[in-house]
Amino acid sequence: MKQPSKTEKPYTISGVTHRFSPSFATEEFPWEANSDDDFICKIDEYTFRVEQMDKGHWWWRVYYKDDAIPERTNEFSNSKYRAIGYCEGLYMGHSLLNGGYRLV
Repeated sequence: MKQPSKTEKPYTISGVTHRFSPSFATEEFPWEANSDDDFICKIDEYTFRVEQMDKGHWWWRVYYKDDAIPERTNEFSNSKYRAIGYCEGLYMGHSLLNGGYRLV
C-alpha cells in the first residue's frame, strides 16, 4: 500500500472525507485516518478507534462484533501512539483468547 507523504491530507468531495493511510499503518494493522486526529483500524470482526479529544488527551476504544471490549475502563491516553498501542495490544490479547490472533 502506498504511504502518503507527511504533508498529505485527507480530501473531501461532496462533503465526504476520504481516508488516507497514516505513516504508522502496517500490513498487519491497516490504520486509516479521517483527519490528523481521528483514526480507525478494522481487522476481521474488530474495529479500533483513536481520536484526539483535547491537546495531549487521546480517547481510544476497541470493538469486537460492534460491542466495546470492556477490559479497560480508562480509555484515555496522553499520546496518539500510546493509544494506538493500547488498541493493538488489547486486540492481540482478546483475539488470542478467542482463537484468532496467532503469535509468530
